[in-house]
Amino acid sequence: MKIVIPPMKALVLLAVLLGSPPASVQGTRADYERAAGFLTDNVERSVQPADIRPTWVEGTDNFWYSEARAAH
Repeated sequence: MKIVIPPMKALVLLAVLLGSPPASVQGTRADYERAAGFLTDNVERSVQPADIRPTWVEGTDNFWYSEARAAH
């Protein structure tokens, strides 16, 4: 028994197999080191501390907040 694949389906299959990277691709060491710069401890040095306390408006999806700021 001979299996016949229509030319268009064969072309699509070939494009998918050749055009997509393997599923097991991981980042390089440099990628992980660059990503580590976005961890909480590193980001907190760049963000000003703020004491914001939201107060939800009952029965809605809205809130208001006040921000306590340190005196300069």
